[in-house]
Amino acid sequence: MKINLPIIYDRLQCENMKLKECDIYDLSLQQTRLFQKEVPPQKEYVYIVSGNDYDLYYEILKRNSLILVNPQDRIPNRNAIVIEQEIDLLSLFYRAQDIFLFFENWSQRVITSILKQKDFVSLSNEIGAVLNNPIALFDLSFCLIGTAGTIPEKEKLNREWMDILEHGLAPIESYNIPEKDMYFFARHKNEVYVPAGNPYGNTDLFVNIYVHHELFGIVAVTNLLADISLGDKAILTIVRDYYEQYFSLSFKEKSNYNVIHYYLQQLLDQKYIPFETLEYHLQKIHWKSTGVFTLGCLCQNSGEYIQNGQIEHAYSRIKKKMNDIICLVYHNNIIVIQNNDEEPISSLENEIKKLNLRCGLSFTFGDLKEIGIAYEQALASIEYV
Repeated sequence: MKINLPIIYDRLQCENMKLKECDIYDLSLQQTRLFQKEVPPQKEYVYIVSGNDYDLYYEILKRNSLILVNPQDRIPNRNAIVIEQEIDLLSLFYRAQDIFLFFENWSQRVITSILKQKDFVSLSNEIGAVLNNPIALFDLSFCLIGTAGTIPEKEKLNREWMDILEHGLAPIESYNIPEKDMYFFARHKNEVYVPAGNPYGNTDLFVNIYVHHELFGIVAVTNLLADISLGDKAILTIVRDYYEQYFSLSFKEKSNYNVIHYYLQQLLDQKYIPFETLEYHLQKIHWKSTGVFTLGCLCQNSGEYIQNGQIEHAYSRIKKKMNDIICLVYHNNIIVIQNNDEEPISSLENEIKKLNLRCGLSFTFGDLKEIGIAYEQALASIEYV
């Protein structure tokens, strides 16, 4: 795993230590090295060097990340941790290496949780091991998905976290966001960023979670237990990356190809979803959650599920024939949702026969909240095809 100087600085805990200017997003360091003049320095290492050696070999070292001990005539302007006292370089090397080892072990545990598709709480417990402040994950309507890190006892919580934990959301009005700009962060290009407005006076920071290039949620951190350092900001971006991997893999394993599919699958499983978030994504494809819809369910002629090797092929063929429908996979059946303004599902008849599938249709329905009922109707109608 690669980290950076702000993360090392937060955990080194030396006296008389200063951090020079760094790019918090430059997570490129993978090991510590004691500087040796015989070995050319490499960009992926942070070098521990004495003040005397830095003065002597300044031209060689000036472009590398450094931990400079007991500086003499020269002091780096950026990309350096400067310790203004004499300490044992070898001891410092082991302490810095332990930081790399800690984060490498943490990363391996988190990646294992992602690959094994452990439950969200287990993953968040692993992620929380490196957090100085707890974080909250929200969907786009600010409904709480989950938390990570240590949350204090109730009597020590600030009002903001009380709202989050008691009501499962951070009310939009608490961030003073006009309704028309409710999803202002979807257009936000620079992370980590501060949300618009905060009546509680806390220092909140957000990063965005994207799944298959679509905005899915937000990771938010506030200074509940400690001030937010540059190292905390860097770790926040790493944590966000791991959550993106987790949700992206979850989508893929359930054959959800985008965020709309994910939320519709949640509805089919009779789970709560934030409809403001679904509406936001439907608008991108010029749909609304209300209208006149018909649902078609495609399954194998034998009455069994489509085999794994066929599902991708059949799905892509159906999508190619009707680009404006919503088409997703659920329990290895292909679900097609038609808006009344579109070409009817019956136009797929020849394609369905070529794929050796059968199609059942629901009655028309007026709200995507009713997708579960429509699916059951379509399944039942297959028996009469």
